[in-house]
Amino acid sequence: MKNKKGMIYGVLLMTCLVIGLSYGAFIFSTDKYRSSELLISKLNYSIDIQEDGSSKSTINGSSVTVPASTKVYLNITLTSVNEIDSKYTLAYKTSTNAKVEYSDRTPWNTQGIIKGIDSNTYSKKIRVVIDNTDISTSSTVNFQVYGGYSFNSYANIELTDGYVSVSGPYTEVATNIGNRLVDIIESDTSCLTSTSNTCLYGGENIKNYVQYPENEDKTKNLWRIIGSYQIDDQTLPKLISQSTTSTSTSTLTTDLTSFYNTLEDKEVLVQQTNKFNCFTSTCAESTYNNIGLLTDYEYNQIGGVNSYLTSNENYYINSSSGIKEVTSSGITNSSSTSGLKPTIYLQTGVQVTGSGTVSDPYIISPASDINLVAYTLNGQATDKTYADLLKTNVVKNVICKNGTTATWDNTDFSIKLKNIHTPDYCTIDFGDGYSVSLTATNGTITAPTTVTTGYNGTATFTVTPNDGYKSELESHTCGGTLSGNTYTISNITSGKSCSITFKSSTPTLAEKVLEDNPTISERTDFSVSFTTNTANTLYKAQEDNIDVYYFAGMEDNSEPGSCVYDNRIIYKSDANQYYSNRISEEACSKQLELCVKTDRAIIYKLSENDNDTENCYYLYSGTYVKVDKGTWISAKDNTHATINNWVKFGKNASNQDLYWRIIRTNSDGGVRLLYHGTSTTATDAYIGESRFNSSSKDIAYASYMYGSLGSIPNARENTNNSTIKTTIDNWYTRNLEAKGYTKYLSTTAVYCNDRTYTVSGRNTYFGARTRLETNKTPSYDCAAKEDKFTVDTSTGNGKLTYPIALMTADEVSYAGGVYSSYNANAWYFRNAKEGGFSENTTHVESSYSSTGMTSWYLMSPYRYFYGDNADVFNVSGSLSPGYLRSTEVGSAADGVRPVVSLKSCVRWKSGDGTANAPYTIEETTSGC
Repeated sequence: MKNKKGMIYGVLLMTCLVIGLSYGAFIFSTDKYRSSELLISKLNYSIDIQEDGSSKSTINGSSVTVPASTKVYLNITLTSVNEIDSKYTLAYKTSTNAKVEYSDRTPWNTQGIIKGIDSNTYSKKIRVVIDNTDISTSSTVNFQVYGGYSFNSYANIELTDGYVSVSGPYTEVATNIGNRLVDIIESDTSCLTSTSNTCLYGGENIKNYVQYPENEDKTKNLWRIIGSYQIDDQTLPKLISQSTTSTSTSTLTTDLTSFYNTLEDKEVLVQQTNKFNCFTSTCAESTYNNIGLLTDYEYNQIGGVNSYLTSNENYYINSSSGIKEVTSSGITNSSSTSGLKPTIYLQTGVQVTGSGTVSDPYIISPASDINLVAYTLNGQATDKTYADLLKTNVVKNVICKNGTTATWDNTDFSIKLKNIHTPDYCTIDFGDGYSVSLTATNGTITAPTTVTTGYNGTATFTVTPNDGYKSELESHTCGGTLSGNTYTISNITSGKSCSITFKSSTPTLAEKVLEDNPTISERTDFSVSFTTNTANTLYKAQEDNIDVYYFAGMEDNSEPGSCVYDNRIIYKSDANQYYSNRISEEACSKQLELCVKTDRAIIYKLSENDNDTENCYYLYSGTYVKVDKGTWISAKDNTHATINNWVKFGKNASNQDLYWRIIRTNSDGGVRLLYHGTSTTATDAYIGESRFNSSSKDIAYASYMYGSLGSIPNARENTNNSTIKTTIDNWYTRNLEAKGYTKYLSTTAVYCNDRTYTVSGRNTYFGARTRLETNKTPSYDCAAKEDKFTVDTSTGNGKLTYPIALMTADEVSYAGGVYSSYNANAWYFRNAKEGGFSENTTHVESSYSSTGMTSWYLMSPYRYFYGDNADVFNVSGSLSPGYLRSTEVGSAADGVRPVVSLKSCVRWKSGDGTANAPYTIEETTSGC
């Protein structure tokens, strides 16, 4: 309420309108408009758009976007910046069927006369409704102001570019206000002027009618609400009569008194005061008592002859220089006789019924038995308005003088009453609002770092990331939103301390992998070996309904190429034919000239300054390498393309660097790695050899961990380690854990030992066998929680002591392998040695295999044959290149290739993922 000492009166059962504002201001310049036969120069207007409500819309200059199924009320203020009076039209356009109309509570119409720049310049506030409630999409409405000279008709003011005039009125039902007239005025945005002392209604308001005294004929005894004033520490509604009686300067005071005496119940309705000298926003004492005259200040502020104050009959008004007269052309010096239109103040507690229109005017009645008489801040009078207190403070209590129990309800901003004593007088006491503070990691908060707000309020902070970080959040604690450099916390119902952490501008390893492999594809056919060369490509699948990305395809698809022997280039064609070409002396004598170009290789000669006139050199990755006699050169070495999924991470107990290959990303955002030993060309990329389990003679032995024997439910007790898990855990503690690398590893990553099964005769087939051998449909999902091996119990069984396990058969299938097939060039089988063999080779040199001739275990159970053996999946070495098969868990000691998962927050440091430049990570004391 507009009350410097915090005093308000009226009914206690009330709700308060909290105004949320969106803002935009533009200057519009109209084009030339035709008036009769004249061309008018450009006319300029400013437009200010504010939303009245909860900031549902987005305002961008003159454009307002309203969400689907939403209605908003806008207060659009137009100001002429021309030196002449002019006519204006507010227009709009939208591509939707949203209803755009002016409200029946608007202070001014959408077409009218507006004053130019002078001492009496006034703005026109137009209340507009955008009703998008029946539309399922958002609507954008663009507003424009068109103008013309004051003698233009509105038809001559041409609208262009599809704009149409805003029409109406839209019947607006007032909400969240009490039934005191002063509450309606104070919460009504139709005020033309709004200060701590006054609220004057706009000049074309159509919802400010009062009938007093009441009469069955609604056309009689009508008054117009001028607005409200602060009079004698109270907020009072002020009215002007619409009835005009005859008076003279000599009988004016007597006639006012006579008019006053005709009013009914004036002792409980009309305020007794003599403050009618309202020559500014403050009203001073006058010679009039309880009834007075309009002033020239009020007349001009409200709009004069262009407002509801115009009349067919002249009438007197007051000015600082004496009595003046209002005529059809404005204010003039007074004549000896004129009309009388008195003004009165109503008491602050006066209540009303009706809608305030000319056909349904407000009907006034005295204050109720229970009155809200004051609001205070921490028990003291305050200069803050009631609406401002609701935004920045919270209600501590409501105290009633005569014993009524009053409780403030924040959910709907209302007061609940118990133990009512009448009459009673209650005071709302506000306290300090909720304090919300914000701190930033990797960034700064521009002062203030602490904001105070009221219940359900909003706290906004200006935040800036430090160098090396970006305006994106790694984490935050209070559920706010970041837009540019603004962090906003909404719906605040308690004090809180919040924090945000900015993301590093250095990408995480997962982000870098996606950046370096921009081609994203999806595979649907897993029935044949995937032999496509897939450099710079990732494939998408899902784990637990979250997108994950994996590497698949061939490392290289070249055949043996050219060979140099006795200064001849000998190369093998696809038809197994051999050819030779002698290098000419002329070719060898030219600097960096081409020696021989075949369909398999390009051989160059070095500069004569190298004193080498006999040998030629092969251009490899930008470097000239001498071609020795008898050396094979890969047919496609010059354009060799590899899958860039190499990572150098960690050191072993001997302080050697460890190399890994990226299998995929995980649903927790981490990156899963397959062990590749101490080099990219290793043929012993396993930590040792081990049986999977101590025996094959029970179904439980197909488990990575198991409980008692005899059944899958028993096995899923997961109380005993398998033989291979013990091998892996021992290696982990001696190497990664001992070197301090645990802090980089995910504890929520799931390693699936899928023990779902079906029974067929004497065979029990596990889930992976059905998916990969029968259906050819791999999956990253692990159905049973008992089979989800994790360290953290939030995502799995929590049975792992260390965050390490094995690759699954499903992961091999996604990567390009097929059960009971050779997969010689699949990336998980091959090391980084170039060249070698064709895609369907059934036997290759062991030097091209990551594990040489050694087969290696996977984590997925395959089958249990009753009373005989338990099998798991296995990948063969170079004797059966990459052959995906099954093997008994207790029959052979095969290679052990561990799998770990880096945390999602681990950041990339260097490398492009190639064998020559593997990815490395940022190593920090905390991991990430």
